[in-house]
Amino acid sequence: MRLTPIQDQAEKILNRRWGRPGFDALFREEQEVLALYWLEVEVLNGGFHQYFCNSAGDLAPLAVSGLKRIDAPVALGLLETAMANLCAGEYPTDRDSRWDALSALGEEPDVFDDVGDRFREQREPFREMALERLAQSYGLLAGAPGTDMVMTSDGKVIVADLAFFEPSSRK
Repeated sequence: MRLTPIQDQAEKILNRRWGRPGFDALFREEQEVLALYWLEVEVLNGGFHQYFCNSAGDLAPLAVSGLKRIDAPVALGLLETAMANLCAGEYPTDRDSRWDALSALGEEPDVFDDVGDRFREQREPFREMALERLAQSYGLLAGAPGTDMVMTSDGKVIVADLAFFEPSSRK
């Protein structure tokens, strides 16, 4: 799906904040949005096996809390099912432990096939929902129609961030 302008602005702020202080310095909600991005990218590209095999799988608990925060029950249920298919008990957030769990499933584990197919078919726009929620947390409101102005919820222009936003297409 295409992002709305406000979702796009929230994503740009997040990407800039992620780049400067790094992931650990981000607020929990920002970390969840990034976890949801990596969930979507990895699972759509190579399924849950790839997601759990790669470092993005470290973020699965953050993805779970993010999906709960935005009330995305379909994607949440699928992620939780895939995590339960990986191992019983507590989810291993370190990659080596996940690799051990994946190895225990065999060379060609099919336990993720059905849940991966359902994840790819589901239409819950959780990434967009998370960015919309993040935009609210940032206090972003669209300015007057036809302008590039970005304002906080109390009506103050965000001057320092305006250069970061890409200008709208002009004719």
